[in-house]
Amino acid sequence: INSDLFVSASLDGAIVVWNAEKLNPIKKLNFPDKFKSPEKMYIYHVHYLMRLSDNYVAACIGTGFRIYDIASGCCIMENLQAHETNVMHLICLYYGTRLVTCSADSCIKIWGSDEKFNFRAPLYSD
Repeated sequence: INSDLFVSASLDGAIVVWNAEKLNPIKKLNFPDKFKSPEKMYIYHVHYLMRLSDNYVAACIGTGFRIYDIASGCCIMENLQAHETNVMHLICLYYGTRLVTCSADSCIKIWGSDEKFNFRAPLYSD
């Protein structure tokens, strides 16, 4: 994130902010209590994690995505059913007003809003 902090994500869905100098966990952004389905599948697997700015990170989790405020630790936006299959990658464009996601089935969606980091419905889906 910056020279003092970094963020990690894991198979069980945990997203943790760390102190870069001391390597101590500072904050848990996502830490699901139940992370395996009855079929022993990881249901909150973080496929991709991206720094949006010094204040925000985005994560592809399962078939959706979330955006977290690093200072508060809160999820400021989520769409957990953005695609029919797992979201594998995302990129933020136009100063935080557009988000492009792609899923395991090669579907690409463009999400947008007039507000920063507010992606409720796709503008375009292919």
